[in-house]
Parts: sequence; C-alpha cells; structure tokens
Amino acid sequence: MKEQNLFALTKVLSVADLKEYMGAHGTEFKGKNGFCPFHAHDHKSPSIGAQTRDGEPFFNCFACGVAGDIVKYAEYRDWE
Repeated sequence: MKEQNLFALTKVLSVADLKEYMGAHGTEFKGKNGFCPFHAHDHKSPSIGAQTRDGEPFFNCFACGVAGDIVKYAEYRDWE
C-alpha cells in the first residue's frame, strides 16, 4: 500500500466530517455552532463554528481564537 500524507487526507473531508469528529471529541453543538471545549463558558452562547476555508473544513472559536483543521483540533485535544 502506498503511504499517504495525513495532511493530504484532510482535503477529502467535509465540514460534516469535521463536525462529527469534533462532536465525538468534546464539542457539543447547538445548531450550526458549538460550545468550545478549549475555554470556560456558560453553555448559553455557542462560540465555535465549522466552515470551509480554501476548500477544506476549518474550525474557529470566536471567543478564544483557537482555529484550524481536523489535525489542529486533535492536537489541541491532546494538550488538554
């Protein structure tokens, strides 16, 4: 089997794939946005969203500023 670059694999993911991964790893979604697992909040106002950026799924927290692709999300989860 030919070895594949992890970052190349992220290009085939959709925003739905990213949100599913985030949901399985600590992000509770309420509608389009979710509650960022990387900072304290009151669970009243979702602050993290997932969208497409340069053709790839991307997340961004409007409150604490954490952002990136699925690989970066996994890195942040490991740091906690």
